[in-house]
Amino acid sequence: MSTKDGFSDWDYGDRWEFWRYFKTISLFQHLLLKAIYKDGKGGAVKKRRVVASYGQLAKENAISDKLVRICLDRLVKSSEIEIEAATNELIVITIRGYDEYLTPHVDTD
Repeated sequence: MSTKDGFSDWDYGDRWEFWRYFKTISLFQHLLLKAIYKDGKGGAVKKRRVVASYGQLAKENAISDKLVRICLDRLVKSSEIEIEAATNELIVITIRGYDEYLTPHVDTD
């Protein structure tokens, strides 16, 4: 991600197949912003991860729990995220390519 004139530039590249699913894109951007940006002391908390619940993600994105699950499933199938652990209470999500999405880039135009 880079910023230009106060706007964020999200670079999904040509490989991202869910560009037409607004809710999936919105949830993915939410996960990028919510993810832990550096490893914690002792390795208990790792970079690129989001620890939340389906209900929490639904509330934060104003969508249903079912739609959260559908969007996460799309993101897993496209290899954008991995779900490491999931219970009724918590879900641990790892964003694959986290650094790639958030590394500033320079326009060549």
